[in-house]
Amino acid sequence: MNQPKGNAKIQKILEAARVILAEEGYTAATISQIAAKAEVSRGLLHYHFRSKEDLLVQVFRHNMEDILEATNNIFSNAENLSDLAAGLTQALQFILESDPYYFTLFMESWTLVRQGPEAMTLLREFHARFRQAIHDGLEGMAQKGAIQPAKNLGGMAAVLTAIVDGVSLQMTIEPVLSKDNSIWGAVRSAIVLLAGQECES
Repeated sequence: MNQPKGNAKIQKILEAARVILAEEGYTAATISQIAAKAEVSRGLLHYHFRSKEDLLVQVFRHNMEDILEATNNIFSNAENLSDLAAGLTQALQFILESDPYYFTLFMESWTLVRQGPEAMTLLREFHARFRQAIHDGLEGMAQKGAIQPAKNLGGMAAVLTAIVDGVSLQMTIEPVLSKDNSIWGAVRSAIVLLAGQECES
């Protein structure tokens, strides 16, 4: 169920769901807790959202749109590989430190993959769109001469996606790692090395 962003009540419910699902975990969180946090009745909550799974899906979808927009902006503003690496790592670090719920909710969405098709569909959609955003961004940088043209942009996009996924997973489990500048330096170096290669198809 796609929810319009402009409805204040819906936004309040989604924000409450975001907090409760991240803090309690999907299994332990209840509709009653979310309704109480949002200061709405269970009836109103169920009017807008079918189930707890639907709430997680909608929260994740909103997060997904935000990260895709940020990714497009990073590639648009990058003039060279160093800019790209700095932009991606700074954005990732900012999310991890200022919005720890973001990747916690991403991890929670994995708990639903075997329980319902909607979460699996959403995860596939997110990864496909994220890979495409990186692919298009790399292609755009190559067209303006910021990086060397590569034959296998799809492969590069998949590996960059894996880097983002892996780093975010580790740092969500061990938040102290996000304070380690040597790790961020290694991530930047990996991005520069990957995006600077002429890949074989």
